[in-house]
Amino acid sequence: MGPSLGQYVSPIGLRDGVFSFDVTVRMRDITDGTSNTIAFGEHLIGDNNNTSYRPGDVVRGITWTGTNLTKPTQAELDVYGAACLAGNANHHSHGGREWAVVMPAQTLFNTMVPPNWRFPTCRPCVGCGWMDSQGAFPARSRHVGGVQVTLADGSSRFVSENIDLVTWQNVGSIGGREVIGEF
Repeated sequence: MGPSLGQYVSPIGLRDGVFSFDVTVRMRDITDGTSNTIAFGEHLIGDNNNTSYRPGDVVRGITWTGTNLTKPTQAELDVYGAACLAGNANHHSHGGREWAVVMPAQTLFNTMVPPNWRFPTCRPCVGCGWMDSQGAFPARSRHVGGVQVTLADGSSRFVSENIDLVTWQNVGSIGGREVIGEF
């Protein structure tokens, strides 16, 4: 979904990923270049056990306190992540289970937070439906040190979970006009 808080961020122009709700992206729209833009990445599945949080589960009801809806700062993410960790008793354990449902935490992720983010997958909404909320939805894997991604040109690569945050946010963007370099 790109480097924003999620698929329902308004205006639509702030939704800057290859996939998002209500936005059609064609190859010509990926002006940052298909070899510099993430299309797909790994995602963990929740454990269907609501007794304790595990990666792949989704914490809910944690209000976003940052000022940036797209490309938030590390400080904003740390504050939000700490709140998500503290509130992890309120979670759903079914993230990634409905892989054909194009919703955050089911099949979509955003690049606002780094891969294998040290904090829980998290969303502000408590009473939303099946994951139809904005939030922090990281690419996650069980690989040590990072995640596998597929770029919009069809190539795949392993990306370190220690990638520079701004670089990660930029490779999630289809049209930010950033110069990416090696990542």
